[in-house]
Amino acid sequence: MTGYCTPEVTNIRNVSQKADVYSFGTILLELLTGKNPSNARIDLPKWVKSIVGERWTIKVFDPELIRFLNSDEQMVPLLHLAISCTSNHPERRPPMVEIARRVKEICS
Repeated sequence: MTGYCTPEVTNIRNVSQKADVYSFGTILLELLTGKNPSNARIDLPKWVKSIVGERWTIKVFDPELIRFLNSDEQMVPLLHLAISCTSNHPERRPPMVEIARRVKEICS
């Protein structure tokens, strides 16, 4: 599944919970941006981080999602969570228990 694999995984034996967190973060980015990293052949986490780094955060989001939600109160915190999940440094990625807690907090 190109586009969802963490940078440190070089073969199937290197898969870990931190790799799963990276994949989850990529899926969350896919939902927020409307971009499929496999079809678009982009490094989605890298692209998002470059846009957010330029302070153009609103340009990251899928326009259909913006129209549907009409608010960035949940989208921006979810984006930042996805960015932390796709850190290039596995030790900086939050555990899934923390991710679940934060998603629940953001969406309630």
